[in-house]
Amino acid sequence: MPPEAPAPKAPPPPVAAQADELSPPKADDPWLAHRQIPPDVVVKTLKPIAVKVGQCFKEGLKRDPTIEGEVRIRFVIVHEGNVVDFKDDNSEMPDHEVVSCIGGVIKTVKFPEPPSPGGAYGVYSTHLSK
Repeated sequence: MPPEAPAPKAPPPPVAAQADELSPPKADDPWLAHRQIPPDVVVKTLKPIAVKVGQCFKEGLKRDPTIEGEVRIRFVIVHEGNVVDFKDDNSEMPDHEVVSCIGGVIKTVKFPEPPSPGGAYGVYSTHLSK
């Protein structure tokens, strides 16, 4: 009598995907804004906050007097011009608190209403050094 062949192994159970991998973006997600605020409008609108941006950097220099680098922040506005969210856009500033502080300052600014309904995004970029 020949030996019995081993029973075939059951395939492994499927790996559950992360919830955010399966969920489509929500319609009210501000990061779906596809229109960019013209760079000249960003510069003009954010010029009055330059002192506050400098204060964020000075606080960072207290923590580390050698810091310097490019800060890039992407932000989203709603149709009324209010900044609703911001995120670091690959800044080279080693002090993340400086980047977060500047993002918080940008969030207080009101931009001109975009010409068409819906949100828009902008990018703020500055190099900070002593």
